Amino acid sequence: MAAERPGVVETAPMTWPGGDLLLNLDCRRDIYSHPSNTITGDVRVEVRDKAGKPIKGFTFADTDGVRGNSFRSEYGTHKWGNRSLDKLRGRAIRLSIEMRDAHLYAFKAAGSKR
Repeated sequence: MAAERPGVVETAPMTWPGGDLLLNLDCRRDIYSHPSNTITGDVRVEVRDKAGKPIKGFTFADTDGVRGNSFRSEYGTHKWGNRSLDKLRGRAIRLSIEMRDAHLYAFKAAGSKR
């Protein structure tokens, strides 16, 4: 969980299988409150190459991030403007995930079984 100040988690390099990036998250500080309570946080993702360098078009500056609670829908789609992570299918990437007042439970590629 990230509090008022943003925190960043970075994944190990992986080969992106294709599809949109889906996030299972909750952008409420108090996860024990009713799911309809006010959203207080956000999650933004920057995509980096395997060396850790941001990939043009997929930076923190290119996204509005995700604000919400995937309680009802299970996963929410993360986009960078009109760009989908499917564009980087087969490429080695890292995800740098910035969270503020949010809980991130999982991420996956759209269409993946896990």
